[in-house]
Amino acid sequence: SDAVSLIAGIYVAAIVLSGGLCQNWASFMPQRLEGLSGTCVMIPCTFSILPTFDQYLDDTCVAIWKTGSTSGPTVFNSGLTANRNTLQGNLTGNLRAKNCTTVFHNMSPKDDNTYYFRVQCNNDLKYNFPTNVQITITDSLPKPAITPPPVEVEEGDPVRLECSAVAPCPLLPPALTWTPAIGDVKENQQSASVSSVLNFTASRLHNGQRLQCSALYRRQAGHSDLQYENNLTLRILYPPNNTSVSHSGPVIEGTSVNLTCNTDANPAVDEFTWYKVDGGQVVAVGFHALLSTNVSEADSRFFCQVSNRYGSQNSSTTQIDVQCESECDRNTDGKYPPSTWTEHIRVRAFFVQFLPREPQSLSNPTVPYWRASLFLCSVRAVRTPP
Repeated sequence: SDAVSLIAGIYVAAIVLSGGLCQNWASFMPQRLEGLSGTCVMIPCTFSILPTFDQYLDDTCVAIWKTGSTSGPTVFNSGLTANRNTLQGNLTGNLRAKNCTTVFHNMSPKDDNTYYFRVQCNNDLKYNFPTNVQITITDSLPKPAITPPPVEVEEGDPVRLECSAVAPCPLLPPALTWTPAIGDVKENQQSASVSSVLNFTASRLHNGQRLQCSALYRRQAGHSDLQYENNLTLRILYPPNNTSVSHSGPVIEGTSVNLTCNTDANPAVDEFTWYKVDGGQVVAVGFHALLSTNVSEADSRFFCQVSNRYGSQNSSTTQIDVQCESECDRNTDGKYPPSTWTEHIRVRAFFVQFLPREPQSLSNPTVPYWRASLFLCSVRAVRTPP
């Protein structure tokens, strides 16, 4: 076809060819070709002859391919039917235009050989060209290549990755697939390879993500398809995000609490600063990811600030739940002392109310101070007969 001929022309122009353009009788083709078993092999081929023989290039001319030497056995003749040829193939070039590009189908390792071209017409033009191509058929191909290699990219930057795979058979080029599909894909088929370009904008969500390019080779009858993969891991650089403060449960007033500053950043945060909110003032109180500090109901609001070389972020202010105030003193044995109340008293650990105007003494029962309870003391007057 015209498309294959065009591909062949590009291929010939792009590679080192055997022969010399200054010669009058010469053929031009790659020195070596590698094919996949069960698929085709295309030999890009052109030739030159003495100008006086140009008049003999007509519709009677055929392309003949021999193996081993110019006098070796003929394995393909474009003028014969398929069942009369050793190799099944097609002349895709136009001999009148001096293009001898040929495609051989369903190749196997037994077809490894050196191939020589001969032009033969029903006139005085008959010539064996001494230049040859070495064809090697393999059961495997290299995995696709991804360029550029893994690099660090800043969040928000455009990223362009190209996956390329060899295509020894232009009639059955490999199908390239990116997984996951995180951007726009543009494919391109060249003479001996295919490529797929993936474009996307870098996001922190891509960091650490494994990106795979697979090449699926469909083969001709009697051969199963083959697939090869290559992958890289994305590394996206971004400032701190989702910064927060965490701590364990309620805290008893006057005791120590551990506060942890959590964040998501790449590279990791290299600077932490803890702040205590004291009324209208903000005071720096620590410089590590973990802050251990005593708290009270008055000193219970904190936030952290984190930064790396790409930016900084503050957490929201965290209010520590302080469970007991300073008046909740206990004896050294852990029990509250006997007491007499003449007014309502509220304690955060528990609540005690006395309703009579002149209550009698009530000794506190042994109650864990972190449990809230309600105690009622009732009094009634008993009249004694006179």
